[in-house]
Amino acid sequence: MDVFFIEALVEEMAPQLRGARVNKVHQPDGEQLILRLWNGREELRLLLCASSRGARLHLTTRSFPNPYTPPRFCQLLRARLSRLDDLSQVPGERIVRLNFKGNQGEDYVLLVELTGKHANLILVDGLGRIVDALKRVEAGPGHRAVMPGMDYALPPQVERRPLADPLPEVPLQNLKGEAYCRWLMDNIGPMSPLVARDLAARVSHGEAPDNVLAEFRAAWLAREFHPCIYTIEGKVLLSPFRLTGLRADSVAEEERFSGAADHFYLEQSLAEGRLGEQEDLVRRVKRELKRLKSRLANIAKEQERLEDISDQRRTGELLLAQLHLVKKGMAVVTLDDYFQDPPQQVCIELDPRLSPQENAQRYFKGFKKGRRGAEHVQRRLEETEQDLNWLESVALALEEVLEPDDLLPIREELEEAGLIRPKQEPGRRKSPA
Repeated sequence: MDVFFIEALVEEMAPQLRGARVNKVHQPDGEQLILRLWNGREELRLLLCASSRGARLHLTTRSFPNPYTPPRFCQLLRARLSRLDDLSQVPGERIVRLNFKGNQGEDYVLLVELTGKHANLILVDGLGRIVDALKRVEAGPGHRAVMPGMDYALPPQVERRPLADPLPEVPLQNLKGEAYCRWLMDNIGPMSPLVARDLAARVSHGEAPDNVLAEFRAAWLAREFHPCIYTIEGKVLLSPFRLTGLRADSVAEEERFSGAADHFYLEQSLAEGRLGEQEDLVRRVKRELKRLKSRLANIAKEQERLEDISDQRRTGELLLAQLHLVKKGMAVVTLDDYFQDPPQQVCIELDPRLSPQENAQRYFKGFKKGRRGAEHVQRRLEETEQDLNWLESVALALEEVLEPDDLLPIREELEEAGLIRPKQEPGRRKSPA
């Protein structure tokens, strides 16, 4: 979600959301929040996501699993936020300011920083102090600290020539391709990688660099936004403009920016297997499948070891049939094996401390013990194969999930099997966000 898409999205949502009452705040997972807002005509769901792989905000019509116990930051927003007064983009930045009133009329700002791996949601009071953040951050190389009680400061900004200002001539008219793309990213703001690539493609096709940039600037100032989803070189991209330079494999134009974002990120999550808590459930199921397959291998080894139990009974019967040839104190005896045709002589190991009858009984006991072991192994084999078949069906169901709410019955099935811990109190369910 680039800076231009955020700009168009905020302009689209602002009329719908200004003055909306905060009905509920949900936090489906560690990086997503859903604000349910009533604007006097309808309830709207505003999704805020601080994921490093899909940071975004947009209205959504989808349902999400809602944990019984709200996480810390969710509880804070429920307690503090009452009405959404306005929303705006920090000029030229992938940051959105949501201005709220509290229950007592106090001012709060929820900063939605959609800045890649440092994406965050930060609640600030009327004095500009951080109340709390979804992700508390200690100061470190390349990023600022974000902790309760600190004064809020924007992330470090790079100085660029504002796109809204009259543009100078592009200093290096011979710039083409990657060089022109880099020049745009380094010198013009706002600018996004996708737009820079598209303009660079036009220059590579022979258009003058200053004319290309001037045309784009005019379109941007005229708010000629169009929500589109492009596939370029096999990669699906979300665009706030109709691209004019890059060659696309396919394009889908949407009516609204929220609808485009909702569709795009759902498809992205499905493709990457991380819809809601899907990624975590898939990981747990794979781990259990690996354990079951390892158990099957061990059971197979036990079966091989128990394959000779019938020999124990046959040996005992041979000893009883030829007991007159066996003497106490013998360690080995050679007997005729009448079970073979023609009979052949076999050597049978004995315990010299036992009588002939006790040696025969020793083999019969070994047979009975082995038979019980074989029955136990067979039972374990059948149970393990049943568990494996069930878990493979669960893995398939996880692959076919289309909506976050589709994960609820799968999670409940895994909870009942004891593979994951329940998120809610027994006998109580929360409605989806």
